[in-house]
Amino acid sequence: MTYLGVADLKQSKKLWETLAQEKEIVLTKDGRPGALILEISPETLETTLAAVRRALFSDAVAAARLRRN
Repeated sequence: MTYLGVADLKQSKKLWETLAQEKEIVLTKDGRPGALILEISPETLETTLAAVRRALFSDAVAAARLRRN
C-alpha cells in the first residue's frame, strides 16, 4: 500500500503513475491517514462507489453494535 502526503498532490503525474501501478493510495496529513484514493474507470464508477458506501455503512453498524454491548 502506498502512502502519499497532501503536499505531494501537486505532483499529479507521479500521483497518476503510482495509482496506475498500486490501484490505491492512502492520502496522509501530518503522517496520519485521512483519505483513500482508488483507481476506477468510468464504467465502474457507480458500482465502485456503491461498494465503498456499503463497506463504510457496515463498519459504522459494527462499531455501533460494539458500543451498545
